[in-house]
Amino acid sequence: MIEVEQQLSKTIGSIYPQAVGKLTAIKDVPFWYVRHGQTNWNLENRAMGQTDIPLNACG
Repeated sequence: MIEVEQQLSKTIGSIYPQAVGKLTAIKDVPFWYVRHGQTNWNLENRAMGQTDIPLNACG
C-alpha cells in the first residue's frame, strides 16, 4: 500500500504539486464478493429478475 501511495504522490505531484501530502488511502474496508449458484436458466442465457429459479446440480 505504501508503494502505491508513493507512486500516486509522484504522479499527482508532477501534475498538481499542491496535492502532494493530501492523499488519503482507504484502509481496512471490507469487500464482499457474492456469487450465486448455477441454474438451468443461466445455461440457457435466459433473463432472471425476481423469479426464484432453483439451483441445478452444479449450483
